[in-house]
Amino acid sequence: ETKIIPGHGPLADKAALEKATAMIRDVRARILPFVERGASEAETVAAAPLADLAEEFGQGFVNEERMTRTAYRSLKATLAN
Repeated sequence: ETKIIPGHGPLADKAALEKATAMIRDVRARILPFVERGASEAETVAAAPLADLAEEFGQGFVNEERMTRTAYRSLKATLAN
């Protein structure tokens, strides 16, 4: 019965948190191969690896392009360390 107050979006529950966590893992799995093979951020955005997620998760402030760029930059920085 726990309620979660997210930084974005409506009040959530455990199922919504699990769904969001799964989506973030999926985003990582889709962007990581681009970073590992040395694709640029622009090439990764142009490839639109998150296009099919845009309908459900990419309609607000964090749209498909922003999510792609954020994930790319985060993974690139992580792999550089």
